[in-house]
Amino acid sequence: MFVMCWIYFDFVGNAKPKDKKVSTLVIWWLAHLMLMLCGVMVGVALAAEVKVGFWEPYPTEYAAIGCFGLAGYIAMLWALQHVIEHRLASDFGRWDVRVFGIILAITCFYIVPHVPSLVGNLIWGTALLSQIAFPLMRAWSKFRHE
Repeated sequence: MFVMCWIYFDFVGNAKPKDKKVSTLVIWWLAHLMLMLCGVMVGVALAAEVKVGFWEPYPTEYAAIGCFGLAGYIAMLWALQHVIEHRLASDFGRWDVRVFGIILAITCFYIVPHVPSLVGNLIWGTALLSQIAFPLMRAWSKFRHE
């Protein structure tokens, strides 16, 4: 949950909508609403962590909530990046990073029933951590040379 908050505040948190058009404000508002719903879905999915051992498959119902919650969270970050004023972080958290995370989160759902929960957690964690790791590496390499 900490990483999800970090990603939110780095990329879209406290940013103002780029204009006052009704369509922009509606997208901004609905994307935030869906973002919070997806965050709650991930939180609910974390409840299964106490119900399953490392070597048992993760419960499919909780995996669906967690994987699609994460995919939705990343998609809503992407949508919000398009309706807010420009931020430097958006130059590094580009569409390819978002697509990678979404695809990996959805793929994780299909893999989870066939692998131990430890493996499923590693795949899901990679989808989440990629959203901050890739932009940080890109930013580091750019600013290191300046």
